[in-house]
Amino acid sequence: MVDDKRVKTVMNIIDKMLHDTSKPWTNFFGRMETRTGVPRLKVLIGLLLTTSVILFIFEDTAMVLSNAIGLIYPAQATFSLVFSPPRWKSYASAAAAAEAKNKKFTYWLIFSALLIVEQVCGFVLFLFPWYIPFRTVFLMWCSAPIRNNGAGYIFKNVIYKNLESTQRKPFVNSSGDKNLMQNRHPNGPPCRPPQRSPQSPHSTSMRSALRK
Repeated sequence: MVDDKRVKTVMNIIDKMLHDTSKPWTNFFGRMETRTGVPRLKVLIGLLLTTSVILFIFEDTAMVLSNAIGLIYPAQATFSLVFSPPRWKSYASAAAAAEAKNKKFTYWLIFSALLIVEQVCGFVLFLFPWYIPFRTVFLMWCSAPIRNNGAGYIFKNVIYKNLESTQRKPFVNSSGDKNLMQNRHPNGPPCRPPQRSPQSPHSTSMRSALRK
């Protein structure tokens, strides 16, 4: 049996999140509540039930709905970065904006890669009965308006690590010298400047004679 107190606690937490003015979904649920007279929590439950029915039953419409979920909100959030960069409580505005841009950059890479994979081997993926619902949940997790969403996780654990290992590779010049630039990473030791060969006394005397 499910504890009624726990259910009520979860429902209260969700209801508070729907009324949080700092979240991007507040205006949408506020307008829906004003027009229909239905509380926000019931509007959310109705949307989830309708989306689940379409994704699990109507196969022809499910792919269109899945792509719409993965496109509309992320596109709106990407455009909003230009006008109002997010600010986390424990982060400076510049760091928060850079973090948000990295997430959006990662999300669009994921979305594009998913479409390419489906074009190549979609006939295999669509054999799984619940592929489209899982696909939709994955895109929602990657684009969720939270700090540790899927795009942030993939950027931190996949993209950033690969880029960091690439930037830390030693630079080899034409002569095969690996010590010329030990580390090109910005946090690494500084590169050694090229050393000039010492000038001989003969060349110095020739230059002084030409100047005269």
